[in-house]
Amino acid sequence: MTALARRIWLLRKAPLLTDLELESVIALAEVTELQAVERHKVVYLEGDPSRHLVLVHGGRVKTFRSARPGRTIALAVHRAGGFFGELCLVGEQSRAEAAVAVAPSHLSLLPREALQALAERSPQIAARLLALSARQRQILERRLVGTLRTAPGRVAELLLENAESVADVDGTT
Repeated sequence: MTALARRIWLLRKAPLLTDLELESVIALAEVTELQAVERHKVVYLEGDPSRHLVLVHGGRVKTFRSARPGRTIALAVHRAGGFFGELCLVGEQSRAEAAVAVAPSHLSLLPREALQALAERSPQIAARLLALSARQRQILERRLVGTLRTAPGRVAELLLENAESVADVDGTT
């Protein structure tokens, strides 16, 4: 399989892009970079330029923010079928969070300009991106509120979140 064919195949499997015409997938694949990231390796740091939305094809990537010296606040763990870094599409010039692989991971880096052009041509993709971003925002807000809960309450919340994310990827919700 050629490198371009592999990128096309991976993008066609991504839940974010499932309804996209083959022509648009090919155009996006031509400018997409694949990245294999080892466990504990940085995908990007806070303050890095925000030029790509990142799709996760395999593995797990944690996004987090620095709190105070030596402390971080976990924002999310992204699994296969998920994405992060979507704020690059709404004008974020530098990353507000960092991303690190917590397991060996396979990622696609989708350039901001290509996604913005795609969203202009395909209202369905723009709407899906907005809906999925809003869903991620709800989960983040729930997690932040959860920091005020007891430890068993936080564990229950994380289990619920994990079940919902698996259901979203499987398409069972």
